[in-house]
Parts: sequence; C-alpha cells; structure tokens
Amino acid sequence: MKIPSTTRSTTTEESAAETRSRGRSATSQGRANSPMLVIGGQGPFANLRRGSLQEMDHVSLMRPITKWAERVHDPRRIPELVAMAVRQALNGPPGPVYLDLPGDVLYREVDEGSVTYAEPGPVMTQTRPIGDPALVDEAIALLETAGNVAELAAEGP
Repeated sequence: MKIPSTTRSTTTEESAAETRSRGRSATSQGRANSPMLVIGGQGPFANLRRGSLQEMDHVSLMRPITKWAERVHDPRRIPELVAMAVRQALNGPPGPVYLDLPGDVLYREVDEGSVTYAEPGPVMTQTRPIGDPALVDEAIALLETAGNVAELAAEGP
C-alpha cells in the first residue's frame, strides 16, 4: 500500500505543506499561540550528503521556532507521528509543529497491516484545572482586607 500524501482535516487546526521557505516563514510568523502543523519534505535519504533537492537538516532548522519538530524515518509510522504532531500543536500553549517527510520515506510502499495507527480519541490531553469558586471568593475577600498586597502573575507551565 502506498500511504497517501494528502489528508483531510476535520478539526480547526491549521496545516501547511511547505515547499522551500513558505512553510517555514508561516511557522515563524505564527509562533504566537497559533496551532499549526507544517509538513515538509526533502530529497531521499539515499541521496543524503550528495547535494540532493532541498537537502538540509530541516528538523534542526525548525526546532528553535516550533514547539516540536521531528522526521519520519519509517512510512509505517506516518499516521502515528501526524497524530503526535497535532497533540503537540494543541496541548499547553498552542503553537506550530513541524514534521519532515523525506521523499523516499513518503513514497515507499508498505504492507498496510504493519502501519501504526493512532487510537482515535480526544486530541487535548492536558487541561488547566478550574479554581474552586468558593476558594476564589475567599481569596478575593482576603486580598480586599490585606494591608500590603503584592501580585505575582505568570503563564504556566
């Protein structure tokens, strides 16, 4: 079976298939809390270090400007790594992620029974807890009667 090079999205996250620098440019501009899955490619592994089309270490290039960047080495893991990339883009502070698909990996034929598919389920695995309303009201009352108040606020984790 040849794994299709296009997929259909039924969710609201953005995706970009990049050629040359368009996807990388969109990723660096979209870093501010925008979930985005950027799928890039390069020449085949068989031509590595031979000046092949678009040969460079895209993952190392993308790692500083994305939440997560990874390369697919085995076509049987494409569905698994796409699911992992979407989870990374949406969990915690949302942001862009990058998945690199070298040409020979993308077009290699594999037995469908050997493909690793992610279990269907919710994409969001982490949620922020909501404060107990009674405790929030108690904290407000304490702050209203406090003499010297210092506020320390941060975005976590």
